[in-house]
Amino acid sequence: MNKTLLIKVRRVLFLGVAFFICGTSSAQVETHFPDFKAFTGEILLNEKSGLEPSVYRLPLGTLKRKEGRLQPEFEKKLIGSVSHLTYEIGRDATPSEVFQHYLDFFTKQKKYQTLYRCKSRACGSNNHWANVIFSQRVLNGIVDTQRYVALRAPSSSTVDYIALYFVQRGNKKNYIHLDFIDAGSDSGPESVPFAQVLTKGFVVLSGLSFSPEGEMNLGSSKKTLDGLMQWLSENPQLRFVVVGHSAQREDIDVAISQSKHAANNLLEYVQGRAKKGNMASADLSFYGVGPLAPREVSASSGFWLELVRVSP
Repeated sequence: MNKTLLIKVRRVLFLGVAFFICGTSSAQVETHFPDFKAFTGEILLNEKSGLEPSVYRLPLGTLKRKEGRLQPEFEKKLIGSVSHLTYEIGRDATPSEVFQHYLDFFTKQKKYQTLYRCKSRACGSNNHWANVIFSQRVLNGIVDTQRYVALRAPSSSTVDYIALYFVQRGNKKNYIHLDFIDAGSDSGPESVPFAQVLTKGFVVLSGLSFSPEGEMNLGSSKKTLDGLMQWLSENPQLRFVVVGHSAQREDIDVAISQSKHAANNLLEYVQGRAKKGNMASADLSFYGVGPLAPREVSASSGFWLELVRVSP
């Protein structure tokens, strides 16, 4: 074939594929969520769906170095079908506009609960998120712009869990990546390493959900609570305190009061379960420190709890 003609044919094929990808922008999102409105000018770069069940490890914590390699501090093992989507959005949009567009749809309209959330350097290495966790080189960008959130459906859904990641590159283009997981089964309780309290002296109880006032949502927190009750029953000789934290800084007195209420919620739950199950009540007390002991931890309601060991 004439070389010039071959080049023209390749260009036509490339443009045809590009048109097809652009024309299907947010098609996969709209398959599961027909009322989703695509962000203006978004372009679908990559789409991959697996119909067969596979193992998916949902990150629930910042990246830490363990055994010589980076990995999420906490994660949840899921088994189910997974869809991967990566979008490009133009330079005119700001990072907060893009990320908030997606987050508001899932959390405000669809009532998904936030299991974990981070931004900027609190998330850890952008290179690791891009190349190892999501396997999308296009997500290599400016670390200070990155945002990540892990979401869980409020009830049974074709999309039980969502991993949502954003980053902006040096050319000011924005990129959103979504993993949709239909979890036919999972590993049981949230994978909080409770035994960590024996070596570090404390553990963050990720997987708990609270209202904006610090009231614990028992339904969405059940798996973490089940895991906690089992661990406490296996270690009745130890004494702990529950410490409530809040990210709210506008009114510190209110934040301390609400974080104390969140901690007391957990204490009352543990004591109620122990009494109902005729088991020894765990030796627990509670405190609320509001934003006075900041950590790189985030939650949709702005609250998180720590289990702190106070006995030798």
